[in-house]
Amino acid sequence: MEEEHVADLLIAGGSADPNLAPLVRAAGRAGRSVLSIVHGPDGEPAFSWDLETNRLVLDGRLVGARGAFLRYDVFTPPTEARGLDRNGGWYAAAMGWAMCRPGMRLLNRAMTHGANQKPFMLRLARDCGLATAPTLVANVEADLRAFPQPAVAKPVAGGGYVRPLDAALADAGWRDGRSPIPAIVQQRLAYPEYRIYLADGRFHLFEIHSDLLDYRPTRPTSLVYRGGDLPWPGMAEALVRLTAAVGVDFCACDLKTEAGRAAPLFLELNSGPMFAAYDDAAQGRLADAIVAQLAQA
Repeated sequence: MEEEHVADLLIAGGSADPNLAPLVRAAGRAGRSVLSIVHGPDGEPAFSWDLETNRLVLDGRLVGARGAFLRYDVFTPPTEARGLDRNGGWYAAAMGWAMCRPGMRLLNRAMTHGANQKPFMLRLARDCGLATAPTLVANVEADLRAFPQPAVAKPVAGGGYVRPLDAALADAGWRDGRSPIPAIVQQRLAYPEYRIYLADGRFHLFEIHSDLLDYRPTRPTSLVYRGGDLPWPGMAEALVRLTAAVGVDFCACDLKTEAGRAAPLFLELNSGPMFAAYDDAAQGRLADAIVAQLAQA
């Protein structure tokens, strides 16, 4: 029987994803071996997984891994010639194999469905001791127009940028006083914004400043790594309760400032966040923590 080549870490995702290279470099710094499943417009690996034996042959070689980092490719158009979701197919195949490997270390293996439901997470955050901004989830025009200004609107399921409420109201596609889909409407907050990553059982704090309402379409004016200590009393404990409640061990939590309040307000939890720019600001410490979590001795 052919001998299985077992790597310390499987890294799988799209060839255009900038978040994969920092992990490869971090694995190299840690002396960990890497197996890659990288797909994209220029080609795909040869992937053959026999569910009867649970054996994976990748590019002609029988392979395994002790830990895996897998990302859905959001950087490449997802469809191929027949209209199928190529990115979803590769993610499903790689994740399915990884989840069927007994003992393989995965990020957020125990994650609950609620972790990706933004309105639910706002309520849960409050229950866990985190302050949040006044929020309305609605598609009723009268209620949305009555919300106190200044305010912002966000897609209820994510996938879009934050906009001023007035701009969102102007092109909401009203019909009989209702929009086609509910939105999250919140009090407008101020910079600094903070992103707190949880990786390898520790927090990593970043402070963000920008001239834009939502800094994500371009690079922020300032992105600074503030280390692993959270300066707000009770914040770390509340975040531990929140992440435990939804079964995540890797995530990014976003918070933003309200004038006159010492601690920032919780905005959302992202269970599959981008991290390349943050890892650069942290001089590789974030990717090192992810590799350490997945490739423990």
